[in-house]
Amino acid sequence: MKRFYSLPVLFLSATLLSACEKVNFGDDGGITEVDNQGRSTGHVDKSDWGSDATWKKPELDLFKSLDLDLNGTQQGGVRNIALYPNPVATQAAFRIGQTGSATQFAWVVVDRKYKVVMNFVKDVRVSGNVSEYIFDFSSLKKGETYRMYYVFYTGTNLVSKGHGDIKMLD
Repeated sequence: MKRFYSLPVLFLSATLLSACEKVNFGDDGGITEVDNQGRSTGHVDKSDWGSDATWKKPELDLFKSLDLDLNGTQQGGVRNIALYPNPVATQAAFRIGQTGSATQFAWVVVDRKYKVVMNFVKDVRVSGNVSEYIFDFSSLKKGETYRMYYVFYTGTNLVSKGHGDIKMLD
């Protein structure tokens, strides 16, 4: 007996499946382990704290208020991004060694279901070399892993975008 599914049923199924999409933290929890001075202490996730080529819809939706083509060409030049220590007890430093032509950046922290737990999608001014910001993660659940997405831009020009994973200490 053949079964036929209507287009609305298939659309609804696809919508529900995409709504259940989860962050893939990768092997070994996905974090890059560093001490409070930024020195490596263990596992390194090579996809963290660099530049991402393309993002999927849940990632793009995090920054829709920026009016940027986030999957467009990146100007590049942002280098030496780090977050330390990781794992995090309560606070961590977010360091950018070189900002390229970026004058602004925005960031969002999500849980494994893409639920926003912290965000700052505003005009955070950056300039030149070595910018450092202290983030208070004390409101995040101990023992959980989160993902921070960030976007560097100037006006409506995308300079760089990426992500890094953050583990909260138990």
